[in-house]
Amino acid sequence: MLSREIFLFLTVFLTITTCLVSFSFEPAYYRTHVWPYILIFLGFSFLRYFFFTLGALVDNRHRESLLKRFNELDDYEYPSVSILVPAYNEEKVIVQTISHLAQLNYSNYEVLIIDDGSTDNTSALVQNSLALYPHISIKLVFKPNGGKAEALNFGLANSSGELILGVDADGRLDSNAVMAGAKHFMDPKVASVAGYVEVEGQRNLLEHFQQLEYMISLNFLRKAYSTLGIVPVVPGPVGMFRREALNQVKGLTHDRHIFAEDAELSMRLIAHGWKIRSEERMIAYTEAPGDWKSFFRQRYRWNRGVFQALTANFNPMTASPKPLARFAALHLYAESWLLPLMNILLIANFLIRLFIYREANLFTIWIAFAVFLDFWMLVMASMRTGKFLKYLGLFILSKLFYENVLFFWRMFCLFDEWREKDMNWDKVERHGIIKEAHFEQFR
Repeated sequence: MLSREIFLFLTVFLTITTCLVSFSFEPAYYRTHVWPYILIFLGFSFLRYFFFTLGALVDNRHRESLLKRFNELDDYEYPSVSILVPAYNEEKVIVQTISHLAQLNYSNYEVLIIDDGSTDNTSALVQNSLALYPHISIKLVFKPNGGKAEALNFGLANSSGELILGVDADGRLDSNAVMAGAKHFMDPKVASVAGYVEVEGQRNLLEHFQQLEYMISLNFLRKAYSTLGIVPVVPGPVGMFRREALNQVKGLTHDRHIFAEDAELSMRLIAHGWKIRSEERMIAYTEAPGDWKSFFRQRYRWNRGVFQALTANFNPMTASPKPLARFAALHLYAESWLLPLMNILLIANFLIRLFIYREANLFTIWIAFAVFLDFWMLVMASMRTGKFLKYLGLFILSKLFYENVLFFWRMFCLFDEWREKDMNWDKVERHGIIKEAHFEQFR
């Protein structure tokens, strides 16, 4: 397990080093001796973005090859799929969700609604809906309230499909989502396929910011991980799993101190040597927090939960005989904590130099380089949608405000995780905004 002592030592060491560098050198000496190290750090940043860009291009070729091989198969038997929908007080959205799930373009699937101890009319609404879709096997099962992970494990035990598709109760799948995901399981080493999440509605600026973030940070960057088969988080709104793999790792975690069960399961599968891919046509539309209070609550759980998952699986992943599993552990550790800390210290160093010596050249170069790399990522990510101009203005606003809020909130969350502050499960309020949409741009 990664220990708090390691975090404390590295944080103190890097902070002291930053202060010494900032205050100790005269401007000329500073530029001569410190600038090479900053160039090295910028070089690593470039390699990071190069990895994501190249990975996305390779993943596109891999998907094209997969579709070609699939189309050449005349006798491919589509595996049976069990769609699990954990539901706790979902009366505002559950009827719409069932309606969409009954219209999927797939011939061999069942839907299992798991009522996780709801206290509203969720179950009654589900029962009233069952008779409306006689052509689809839709079942309702009950269990005492125990959280999403327990509900999914209960659904796993009471379902029969070869593949398991987890769907949030407020989500809506593209009609071809199941078909697109199932094709990847032709590879017997694939344990899971991560779908793409899109924000439904986008009623205000906050939701538009989240859509841009989903498009780049969650969906596009996942392509590079998919190329290597090490997607670190299979999203809760749309994640497909091989039953055999879930049985091998004993399903989702029952640890009530891990608040991102999807990330923990994904990393555990990687540690066991399984591949995890992503599929951009396996799309789920879901509600996003529409106000800042709900947004911060959600991200607090996400930030701490993913780091909890990494902490729990770091040693198994680094001990894995698979080199890619070891790479994933070290890479995720750097992405989740070390690189953000280095960025904070580097910016602090530049600001101290600006305050003492009125020297801003290095800071200007650093910011320009970072913005250029992020702009390039926007270009690559928006190619799929063909809406680059729409996202350009949003990108500028995001760089000025939204990303900075995200960054410092993330560091605050990690600080709370380091000091082991108590936290509770939190559920974002549903508004029932899911509606029909057009999918032609993704086909």
